[in-house]
Amino acid sequence: MQKACDIAAGKGCYKIMLLTGARDEKTLRFYEKCGFNRKDKTGFIKWIDG
Repeated sequence: MQKACDIAAGKGCYKIMLLTGARDEKTLRFYEKCGFNRKDKTGFIKWIDG
């Protein structure tokens, strides 16, 4: 995770967004420990049948 953040910073990116389907609290806490938060943005997905 840190390597990805370092690459993004080196390319001049101003933010990194992480989208996950994980619901396990341990996994979500792992992402938070990496510096991500789950309070600033909300993601939505619409599945299309067919």
